[in-house]
Amino acid sequence: APFLIKPYLGQLTLSETHAVMTGGFATIAGTVLAAYISFGVSASHLVSASVMSAPAALGFAKLFYPETEKSRTRSEHIIIEPPKEANVLDAATQGASSAGILVVNITAIVVAFIA
Repeated sequence: APFLIKPYLGQLTLSETHAVMTGGFATIAGTVLAAYISFGVSASHLVSASVMSAPAALGFAKLFYPETEKSRTRSEHIIIEPPKEANVLDAATQGASSAGILVVNITAIVVAFIA
């Protein structure tokens, strides 16, 4: 989710930032999901637990850190810019390069954690 809302992260209030982080921690990552499935855990149970955790995380995030500021990311303030990509191939290339940077960062974090 933070990757999808990256242009708006600087405009989020503290409560909205807390909700994004809580939602990220409450759901299961794809790699962890694959690891648990390889251990024999039922995939339907894992996915349903992850889906049920998302609204619960939002509810608890708003209970623990309620919205006290005026949100700058309301629908009337968000301007959707036209795409900068020239064609489908350009969009795929830019998406792959963004994903590559993300993979390198995750790999560096894992290596630093293990070392």
